[in-house]
Amino acid sequence: FILVEIEHIEKNLTFARKDHQLTAITDMEFDELGTSFLVKHRNTNNIVAEAHCFYQTDGGEVPGPTLDIFEIRQEWRGQGYETSLLDAIEYFYRGMFASILNTENDVRLYVCNIKSHKVFEWFEERGFRDDDGTGERLSKSLNEEIAAEEAPYVTRQC
Repeated sequence: FILVEIEHIEKNLTFARKDHQLTAITDMEFDELGTSFLVKHRNTNNIVAEAHCFYQTDGGEVPGPTLDIFEIRQEWRGQGYETSLLDAIEYFYRGMFASILNTENDVRLYVCNIKSHKVFEWFEERGFRDDDGTGERLSKSLNEEIAAEEAPYVTRQC
């Protein structure tokens, strides 16, 4: 077994937009360990975006966090917050799982409960693959070399 220590933390992370603050809060929530990501506007302290990942995978899967909430407030959509938040989440987990990623093992970022074809395509354009063939569960390796090899053809052509 390869283990990683997941600390209960509240940590400010680097975010692409300087007028906003991204905070990661790792704690027990709803009887499971998870990390919430909150993007707040620095001037107003209003929440612009939020995401939540939990750390439970099925027995046969490659381990990794599962993104189960990813929401940008309506008035902020389509302004790049989606990509900036996803990039920051991937960077956060690459750091957390660096000791595993530096071996021959893989760690994946999963996305579940995909409810629309538009959302499916958005994640696919960012290198996620359809793991179950139904379009409801996607994943992406946190190892950047593996992720580049697995990226769908359309992503590699951009």
